[in-house]
Amino acid sequence: MKQTFRVAEFAKLAGVTVRTLHYYDRIDLLKPSDTTSTGHRLYRRGDLVRLQQILTLKWMGFELAHIKSMLDSPSYNLRQALIAQKAVVDEQIQRLSEASVALERALNATERVGEDMLSSDGIYTILRAVTQSEANQLFRKYYSDEAWHSIETRALSFTPADQERAQQDWEQLYADFHAMRDESPDHPAVQKLAKKMHDLIESFTGGDSEVEAGLKRVVSDRENLPEEHRPFSDSDLQPFIMQALDIYRSKKR
Repeated sequence: MKQTFRVAEFAKLAGVTVRTLHYYDRIDLLKPSDTTSTGHRLYRRGDLVRLQQILTLKWMGFELAHIKSMLDSPSYNLRQALIAQKAVVDEQIQRLSEASVALERALNATERVGEDMLSSDGIYTILRAVTQSEANQLFRKYYSDEAWHSIETRALSFTPADQERAQQDWEQLYADFHAMRDESPDHPAVQKLAKKMHDLIESFTGGDSEVEAGLKRVVSDRENLPEEHRPFSDSDLQPFIMQALDIYRSKKR
């Protein structure tokens, strides 16, 4: 079995471009194992492992600079990294597989009875697969690499029912704040709502300050988000809610 590969051979083996390998070499992300006497890059099969890590982490949303620091860290554990990456990939496969089955059923249903008889559960499954990817693209820019990885990992523990319940909890919370908008932010009833908000934020962030920092950036930029993704339904209510939350947290500390 061949042990070394020149850059064009290695690129073909790995399914990437030669230009990509040149760039990764230039930024010290993936250096060739050796060079020939004439200066040609030589890669080994072992280099495929690092390349796999790079490409998988890049697909998960990490920036190349952070990937380099992660892979070069003495504490980086390949087995644990592979376990975490597999969980993310398996979750996406499962979601897309469910969507594929639901689409097949929807096609069959339209042939038999027309679109009015489509299963609402099936439609939800399709929408969940499609919109999660859209939401990821929309919100990724607000979070650091570490925070986004934390969000991706925590998301694996939430079922569709959990996500639906959280959405309902947030909508109810905004409605309750709206009903109390004429009260002072430190009013006891408003502070009870602030506690609920604090708890909901904690359930999303897991207490990770980096995740909450990203969430604050989302809130600050709400006017630039599509209306259906804005964290507050009423922009005039935002200062009142945030003031109430700040008061609650100050007292809690």
